[in-house]
Amino acid sequence: MEDTRPAIEALADAHARTLAAGAARIELVAEQIFDWPQMPRRRRGGLLRPVGRLAKAAGKLLLKAATRTHDFRHVSSEGVVDFAGRRYMLDHGSYAQLYAGGRHWDGRSGRPLATLPPEEDKLPTPLWLLDILAGLTAATDEGTEDVRGTSCRRFAATVDLSRASKATPGGVAVPKLARFEELLALPVTVWIDDAHVRRVRYDYGFLKETVELWDFDVRPEDLDWTRLPTFRSPSEAAWASG
Repeated sequence: MEDTRPAIEALADAHARTLAAGAARIELVAEQIFDWPQMPRRRRGGLLRPVGRLAKAAGKLLLKAATRTHDFRHVSSEGVVDFAGRRYMLDHGSYAQLYAGGRHWDGRSGRPLATLPPEEDKLPTPLWLLDILAGLTAATDEGTEDVRGTSCRRFAATVDLSRASKATPGGVAVPKLARFEELLALPVTVWIDDAHVRRVRYDYGFLKETVELWDFDVRPEDLDWTRLPTFRSPSEAAWASG
């Protein structure tokens, strides 16, 4: 049986250094996978087959039209995560999110939080993807790969969410899974450089979410945490809430 301890130790050390850095700039990417359902076939002809083809073609045209300006299958946002303060902010361009104090806000970029109702049942993905690494149980080195121009080691790893939750202030949220056993050996992919975690990816099956980290010298106290961010939409900063 392969000894995975060196790989786990490298990941654990990078994870500890990342949290100790206090904060970082991040990009969160969500990729959705759409599978077109197969239409049932009729042996004796009729309208079912041509109608099915037309419906499928129409659906593809609608999806193509909907994603011409906004590709909902590949959504990215840029922001900052504050490990010490257990908070983050993300901007998609005109829509933004902010998580702090266990609550989540979203809406038009630049909008004051005081004008928005908070939510408490959403998975805090950027923090969550780093939090779960506290429950590493196995890791395999898959070679090297560049992340934002930096050569990084890539690992296929598994994490135990019960262990991660015990090591995380406030615990770790649980994603929707089919079986309890999946929480004890959750597969993730992790990239690290010489000091920090640079990318973490989790595949839900129909949805793949990836967080990339850089600029570990960022100062979260210099940011305005009373409103949604405008990293990708600076013109929205002056937008007046209604």
